Amino acid sequence: MVKLRRQAKETNEKLDVIHVLVNSTLTASVESDLAATRQSLTMMLELVAAHREAGKDVAPETLAAIAAARVKLDGLTQQVADRLRTAQRVIDAAPDSPAPSG
Repeated sequence: MVKLRRQAKETNEKLDVIHVLVNSTLTASVESDLAATRQSLTMMLELVAAHREAGKDVAPETLAAIAAARVKLDGLTQQVADRLRTAQRVIDAAPDSPAPSG
């Protein structure tokens, strides 16, 4: 019975490590997508400004892409915030969590 409990504890600890690694990788991926979307939106807005300054019309597709990028940016920003809050709760709940550095 003691051996079984020890094995279960070891398995749970390994699963916790895997869970943290997967979540941190996914969070990094979402953060990368967020940065790329910000960059894309910035470039599109600069393009629109240049077109308008030159007296040119802005293509409806460009305006639609800007609107879509803004929606995506909002969603990704929320995802990152949610993931970071969840990660902090996990850290805070860990029995041997180190004091936050900062």
